[in-house]
Amino acid sequence: MNKFLKVLGLFVLCFLLIKIAMVAIVYTLAPESDRKLMFYGKNDPNKPKIILVGASNITFNYNYEYLSKRFPGYNIIGCHYSAPSGPFVTINKLKLLKPDEKDILIFDFPHSFYEPSNFFPINDAMTVSRTSKSAMRNAFLFNPVYAARSFFRLNFKDFYHVYTKIWLKRADPYKEWVYTTPSRDSLYNACWTNDSTKIKDVHYNPSVNFHIVSAGFDKDYITSLYSSIKKNFTSRIFFHFPPLRKGDFDVDMKRIAFLEKELPFLNSFQSSIYDTQYMYNQWYHLNKCGTNLSSIDLEKKLDKIIQHPANTGHQALSGIAPMAISFHTEPR
Repeated sequence: MNKFLKVLGLFVLCFLLIKIAMVAIVYTLAPESDRKLMFYGKNDPNKPKIILVGASNITFNYNYEYLSKRFPGYNIIGCHYSAPSGPFVTINKLKLLKPDEKDILIFDFPHSFYEPSNFFPINDAMTVSRTSKSAMRNAFLFNPVYAARSFFRLNFKDFYHVYTKIWLKRADPYKEWVYTTPSRDSLYNACWTNDSTKIKDVHYNPSVNFHIVSAGFDKDYITSLYSSIKKNFTSRIFFHFPPLRKGDFDVDMKRIAFLEKELPFLNSFQSSIYDTQYMYNQWYHLNKCGTNLSSIDLEKKLDKIIQHPANTGHQALSGIAPMAISFHTEPR
């Protein structure tokens, strides 16, 4: 028995040393800071900020020009990375905006962000390109438990992505901060929906493009993530469910019930479900008609928040009908 325990201990020690070495190598190869510092909207330093935080849903689902006109006393800013990057790199990017107690943060997270395995993934070509030394350091400061779990998921096949996406691009010049307007194509502006069943290419298959699967419910992770956000930001904090296509999602409803009860959500899960005519090209993306609905709904929520600072969560805003908008928003 003693011999077995010694062998087992040696195996565990070697495994830990290999994992530590892998994390050290990634850290060594990574650039000091992020290469992509693009935000939507404008940032007047004399105005407080309303910052929408999420993934590509932030690109498609809000009309920044409209919201800026409706709230001229605020900067309306979108802060995002792609959904596979996980919540932390987006939160790390948000910190660069230095939000303070005058600002409002709205975390419009994809459902996958509430899964612990996605806290800070470094496991494919897309997510590894978001990795930097500062992000890795900040992840441990932000939430050391889930940062360690994320990094210890590294395996040998991930080094190919580390080599091609980090090491080979180490000499790329860093981009300056850019505030811009999301680009939308003619199909988006025509309120087109990718619902054709005649196109065989899987890229245009609606059963693939719109279907959301987000299983599992880890209460400790959600509580820890929310606690870390509150510790790191003094701003007023809210959450928002992103749009789902009606009848085309498989999300853990126990998790949804917990989120609605424990976190300050501006909308209910039910109100985040949209008819097909308002969806655009893939999950979480609305077309222009859907964006009109989403932007006007957010405007009403923000009116309540700004006029009544004590209000938190959709319970306090239940008097607003999230989809009760009828003017010039119907698809052509």
